[in-house]
Amino acid sequence: MPAVPFLGYLYFEVLSEYVMLHSATPETKTYAQNGELNNWLYKRIAFAAVDGMHQLFDLARFQPRHQQLVQLVDSVEPPLAPGVAEYVRQRLSHLFARTALHPSQDAASVAFQGADLGTLQQVAPGLIGQMIFREIRYMPRYQQLYHCFEKAKALEAWDYWNHEGIPTPFNGILPKGEIGVHPVYPRSAVRGWIAKRDSKGFLHPAQEITAVFTPHLASWWAPPHHHGRKTTADPRATAPCSLPAHRPSIKGISA
Repeated sequence: MPAVPFLGYLYFEVLSEYVMLHSATPETKTYAQNGELNNWLYKRIAFAAVDGMHQLFDLARFQPRHQQLVQLVDSVEPPLAPGVAEYVRQRLSHLFARTALHPSQDAASVAFQGADLGTLQQVAPGLIGQMIFREIRYMPRYQQLYHCFEKAKALEAWDYWNHEGIPTPFNGILPKGEIGVHPVYPRSAVRGWIAKRDSKGFLHPAQEITAVFTPHLASWWAPPHHHGRKTTADPRATAPCSLPAHRPSIKGISA
């Protein structure tokens, strides 16, 4: 995982799925009665597994080994600890194959050992893309490359969501209560509210926020540098960026 940070994300998704689907604590049952999953389980595991995760939720750093994995699950719900390793082994292999491999590939016949870049591009385009993206995020020039790379991919995503009629995208393997807002959905009527929490922990809209959703990326951001990487880029510097000519066109939206 240190060599392929993308695996930390898959690892965490699988572990989250395991504890949420198999938990039987009174807390979990209370949430279930309200039609909700117990999201606290995987958050407790993440915060315990990685120092500083409560300040920077970077799953590239999530890589507990076998013994720590069992201990982490035991700390949140002991009955789930004995089965977690086997579940992670089987489920992670399946999720990796589904995410990284081209749909035409048979996972049982794919071998990465000795494969060259050209072969990997055909066999596992998702894996190649994720590895390149993670490397770019740690490059000293990431500040300048951010909008070149991120905006081009955002335009592709927005175009796909519009084509498929998706106003609230969700990117995950388990619907655990998180959705996004598509900023350029043509029939969107999104409103934002400040919410207040009641004594039972439920949120209620209190005051509407006067805000307009616009298709702009947030300011550039890079996670802490791993593997001894150091940056020399001036955080105040900016550089113009030209998007590729083949970028997708979105109704009324330009880069």
